[in-house]
Amino acid sequence: MKTIKLDLTGINHYGNVIRRQVEEEFRDLSLCFIIHRNNERPAAIKKFMSELPTPEIAFDYKKAFKSSAYGNQTEAAGLLLRKEYKLFGLLQNTKAVGIIFINLDDVIFSDTAHGLQFLYHLTWHILALNKKYNTYGYLSQVKRSAFFGVDQNKLVLAKNNLMADVFGAVIMQHQGHQNFIKAVAIKRAGDALSSIIGYEAELFPFPISLELTLIVHQDLIQNLGNRNIKILAQAMQISDEVGITYDNNAIKQWWGFSLPAQKMAWMGEKPEKIMGAAIFTSEDAYVRSIAFLLLEFLKIEPSDVRNFSSYNPYTNDEASQRLHSKACEEAFQKLLSKILEDDGLLDFENEIAKMDHEMAHGQPIGWCSPSLRAAVSAYNDAMNDDKNNQLSPIECARNIFDSVTLDFSWTFVEAMAKNIFKRRRNGENVNLDQIIEFVRQKMNSDAA
Repeated sequence: MKTIKLDLTGINHYGNVIRRQVEEEFRDLSLCFIIHRNNERPAAIKKFMSELPTPEIAFDYKKAFKSSAYGNQTEAAGLLLRKEYKLFGLLQNTKAVGIIFINLDDVIFSDTAHGLQFLYHLTWHILALNKKYNTYGYLSQVKRSAFFGVDQNKLVLAKNNLMADVFGAVIMQHQGHQNFIKAVAIKRAGDALSSIIGYEAELFPFPISLELTLIVHQDLIQNLGNRNIKILAQAMQISDEVGITYDNNAIKQWWGFSLPAQKMAWMGEKPEKIMGAAIFTSEDAYVRSIAFLLLEFLKIEPSDVRNFSSYNPYTNDEASQRLHSKACEEAFQKLLSKILEDDGLLDFENEIAKMDHEMAHGQPIGWCSPSLRAAVSAYNDAMNDDKNNQLSPIECARNIFDSVTLDFSWTFVEAMAKNIFKRRRNGENVNLDQIIEFVRQKMNSDAA
């Protein structure tokens, strides 16, 4: 798929358009877009601060930037409330400013319309904060200024993102982009089946709300005859009505589908295989239901993966453990066959390296390279020890293999795979030795 990056000119233009819309509909609320590139947010903030008219205003903004000054991703950071006073300390009014950071290096979309929808998505987070905090109950506690950040709790953020997508999609469709609500659902569903650095698909459950959003959107169409319609306020109302339907359980059901889908996508599996795994192997009725829902608008044919021999995060843990144990035993038997060949052990080192490579890409089934290396070492030691008459070299290799495999249990290996998945999705390098040490320390800490 062809993609575009929104450039500085485009962001400034669309940002100004949305800012004017917000200021027209919401009294004493404005938006502040801080635009930067990768790892350049502190410099962008410094430049912005230098252009503020007074030290007092700069001091207030410093509060707003304190918690997000060194972030890097595009995000709605939060809402800054500022009280402005006349002479003699008389309150004049309260200004609210929504802080939005835009990283030009990660705003990549299939077209400009989806880029604009995402700017509306970010704006919803500001409008929601303004609705919550710009009220007398909160303002009475603010002496001069206060900053309220976007709630980063995963459940709260996922539901808010759903409502933000509803908001942005409804506005875009109202502005003449036909079938845009469905287009956003298709994009989010496709992204859940793709490996995109920095993108947490589980936090964007809009596809499960598509049908309801289309129904509730009819309310907006019925109001189009009103010349004084406030599109942002109307879209906020629609997002609220849709959001009421989806509680924490609904969000967790989306997680049940999207998290395994993401793990498989980062293993390099195709969407057809991911959907097949969800439909044919998951024991969760909600996961299967979501998968069928996505099939309706993704138009892909699921693969039959009931004999899938790779890691399948949709199956129960016992099935994965059995598959892993079987694959490890097969690897050991292959080692024994190589022992009898000339240069067989040298060739087997390549097999172990391949196994490590697959593990580093999130495939944990059959990963037992520490056990195999220990078995090779034990075999060589026994072959060179003339005094050892109790166990054969192969028996020594067997005992060490079983011992080390017990140490690297399926629970341990699966924990490694989860850590690898998170690191790769965050764009971090994967070092197996470091991850082994990290997981071991964490498991020891959890057991203490």
